[in-house]
Amino acid sequence: MHEVILPLQKIDKCAVCASKKTLRLCSACAERIYCSPECQTKDWKSHKANCKNTSRIDLGLVYPFFAICADGNHLRPEVPIHPALQHQVTNSPVPDAHPMRLPDGSSAKIVKLGKPISPGNDSEWWPTAPTPMIRGKLCRRILREGYNLQIHFALALALVSELYTTPNDTATKRLRLRYRSSPIADFGMAWGSARVTTQDTFAYVLPDGTIRRGQDPNDHYWPYFTTAGGEDIAVDFGMFTFNMCMCVQSAPYVPAPERPNLACPVFFRDRQVQMETPGMYKERKRWSILRNETVHKALCENDTGDLSKPLWDVMDTISSTPCGKVERDLLMMWFLDDKELLSHNMLKSEAWTMWPESPPLAIETHPGETNYSAEEEERLEKSIEECRKAYYRNKRKAKKVGK
Repeated sequence: MHEVILPLQKIDKCAVCASKKTLRLCSACAERIYCSPECQTKDWKSHKANCKNTSRIDLGLVYPFFAICADGNHLRPEVPIHPALQHQVTNSPVPDAHPMRLPDGSSAKIVKLGKPISPGNDSEWWPTAPTPMIRGKLCRRILREGYNLQIHFALALALVSELYTTPNDTATKRLRLRYRSSPIADFGMAWGSARVTTQDTFAYVLPDGTIRRGQDPNDHYWPYFTTAGGEDIAVDFGMFTFNMCMCVQSAPYVPAPERPNLACPVFFRDRQVQMETPGMYKERKRWSILRNETVHKALCENDTGDLSKPLWDVMDTISSTPCGKVERDLLMMWFLDDKELLSHNMLKSEAWTMWPESPPLAIETHPGETNYSAEEEERLEKSIEECRKAYYRNKRKAKKVGK
């Protein structure tokens, strides 16, 4: 029988005498609160078994590995290929191309698509790209678009399953998250808006003239982590498509034979970055995953049954739009993948003890910039105007049908 062992939610009173003065955490495990050395000594007999079997890992040390898990999920062959990678790009969505107004009144950078092609042929995909580097950057941004909720939710579920769900005994090794000196008290999903310019969003004009919006920064999900002291940290893997191109190298975390060295996108918004990026997120709502009872029951009471349905139900309560079969299947596949990676690298092998204290970070900058020509802008504006007229024609038809 398994159970979720929750961490301290707040530092409120001594575990022995309930005093609320001069409180300190157990320095070894940060799982118990004491007001004095005397109270800690009194409690040691009952506390020592759990204390000696608990290790703590700093979020600043482990988040690059989370990024590797998330990026590997995006690149799985089971993930549906984005339509923009199955058609030839016929315009020039270069780094500094101007965003254009769409029929619904919003604006985005236009990627106009032509004839179908076989994915993987880069030169045929965008034949007019100024350089291979610019072509590759656009491809990587599109490749990592979408499934923002499922990618983040799968990791949160895996963290509950592997780090906080244990057999009900004191001999099992426990691993707990912390941020600096404070234990992580809660984590889950936040939903709201990310501050992104229209220059860094995409809209795709399909060969039939239909416009498909890219990932929406106003419908954005990211994982939050809250310490027992009330501090929030965000670890976001969904900003690369918006040209927030901070990355971590995978080499120190995954052996080369298992996976080639990759630059895995991640935006780690810790204390310092929050001060430097005020207003980066506008949070509208959050859901705890660590302290969600439905998640607990699914992970602990369905060892031999199907845990998909309750986890899908939780995802549906979080999602701003209905989740279909593809999203549900990907969630379960990614959850199981993340679960296995966490188990192997953080529990069984303790590979995390050899990870670098300073993550190897990099920023994938624009590999050169080129402006649209006047002729290119005029052609694209005419194309968008045709789509805009079709949009309003369809709205008028729908209104007449409604009457």
